[in-house]
Amino acid sequence: LAGCSVNDVLFAVLHLAVRRYLREKKDPIVDTNGRIRANFPINVRSAKETAEGKFGNWWSTGMLELPMQVASREEAVWRMKQQVDVIKLSPSPLIERFLIRLLIAVIPADKLINFALQLMCKFSLLMSNVPGPQTKIKLCGVELEDMRYWLFSPVGLYCGMLSYAGSVSLTLASDPQAISEPKELARCWNEEMEALYKEATKGPKREGPPASLKPGLFCAENILGAVFVAIAGVMVSWFWG
Repeated sequence: LAGCSVNDVLFAVLHLAVRRYLREKKDPIVDTNGRIRANFPINVRSAKETAEGKFGNWWSTGMLELPMQVASREEAVWRMKQQVDVIKLSPSPLIERFLIRLLIAVIPADKLINFALQLMCKFSLLMSNVPGPQTKIKLCGVELEDMRYWLFSPVGLYCGMLSYAGSVSLTLASDPQAISEPKELARCWNEEMEALYKEATKGPKREGPPASLKPGLFCAENILGAVFVAIAGVMVSWFWG
């Protein structure tokens, strides 16, 4: 998996864990080659602002698709990397942040809340990966063995990943109507992490992604989508102005 980031791998393991969970529950989405839409936050601070440790809601969002049919776990990682790389190259996150700030300024608060809740219905899973300290730290003189966080969101499933001192923790918050047994999903996470490690270290080595993955097309679609969103933003500004 040379060339893939830790973020790519963690997102892919989560994808594989959700697929395993749904397969065990005999959910029809697995057999019909369905896809689950997932949303994740993106840090849009500049390198200087990040280095200065500035806080605040300087973030945007990205959308991922989790296909239920993949040939192998390694392919799942490459597919996830492809989608994340396209989002990194796209102006969509910056445009989205601009539009959100614009809407906050011109739309009444009650309508803005309803609009935000409607947006939360456009995906089934919200996930985030937060890089924590890579060496153990102390709190009030006591060394921390583990570090994790919880977040509750009005979606079917929230998954929060945090890396700390060479390990990764996963927290889950689910709607009982969507995921009734989050502990089972956590078990699937552990099993898929172990299975991916074995496949990546013991299977045949692949140099780069499969030839079937063509990032150019997806990149063009993403950029065209960003242009469309920008035009829509200008129209909203004119209408509310």
